[in-house]
Amino acid sequence: MTTHPSVSCAPAATPSKEDQNVLGRLGIPGPKEAPDYSLRYEQTIRLKDHYQSMEPCRVSKASISRLAEELANQLRIDATTDFYALIKANGGRISYVQYDELKAEDGSIFIHTDRTFDVILPIYTAPTRDRFTLAHELGHYVLHSPRERSYALRRDSTPVEWEANWFAAGLLMPEKKFLQAMAETKDDMSLLAARFGVSRQAADERLQSLTQSKAGA
Repeated sequence: MTTHPSVSCAPAATPSKEDQNVLGRLGIPGPKEAPDYSLRYEQTIRLKDHYQSMEPCRVSKASISRLAEELANQLRIDATTDFYALIKANGGRISYVQYDELKAEDGSIFIHTDRTFDVILPIYTAPTRDRFTLAHELGHYVLHSPRERSYALRRDSTPVEWEANWFAAGLLMPEKKFLQAMAETKDDMSLLAARFGVSRQAADERLQSLTQSKAGA
């Protein structure tokens, strides 16, 4: 398993001149001249020609969940956590694309250099869906190698995507807190989803996953 980079709420350091030159050669604007939400879909096509597809870390679901829950405790993740700010604090930028540009992708990440990456979101999704997608992309950032010039497209059912989903679920809905909240809300799944700032579908899937894990234990 690879060594995982740290994630913090502190502002990210400005990329080095060498890092900025790498981005410039690929047509990606540097941090000073780039407005928020600047990366366009057509630029990602060029990146894919130069970057490697991320590889799974191939550790257990339980191990990934524990890592995510430890990080959630360290960062005090709850329903009010601003994931947009969290991405930016760790060197990321967020770009939105129109439906016709997305070409069946539901979010993606491109890691340029360590602490310099872009996350791409569809413009039409709800905030709760975006929170899960951003947590999912952070999962790629934390878990997957290579650490530089790599990408993941959230459109396939593959081990690398399963791992990022497990991470996102653990980060947003830690098991102990989730089960405690279930008891407090008397299994009201809509209220439970609101408690964690996720969609009803995400809460349902988290419950199903935890139930299956306990049944297989």
